[in-house]
Amino acid sequence: MGGAGEMAAPQARYYPAKYQAVVNTLEKLREVLPWTLESTSTLEPRDSGRLLDYWRGVYSEIFEVIDTSGDISCRALAREAMALPPTKSAKCRGWLKKTRP
Repeated sequence: MGGAGEMAAPQARYYPAKYQAVVNTLEKLREVLPWTLESTSTLEPRDSGRLLDYWRGVYSEIFEVIDTSGDISCRALAREAMALPPTKSAKCRGWLKKTRP
């Protein structure tokens, strides 16, 4: 084999496992993407906007968005933080105690 072969062998040692890891990861990505990947050999650029647009479209068919003012949103957030009605549960008061130093 000679010097070049001996030097190249360690460089290629992990190639099969790393290659298979990428194949497995791409398969996992294909399972969660709502569209087909364009290429089987290269990964297309990440497109979070496209993914968000897709899921917003799906959920917009299920949910109705009720617009609220900033003031109403702040009051609702304060009620949630203080566990005041109409929160889902008063159990979230323990959450505040745990986050204090």
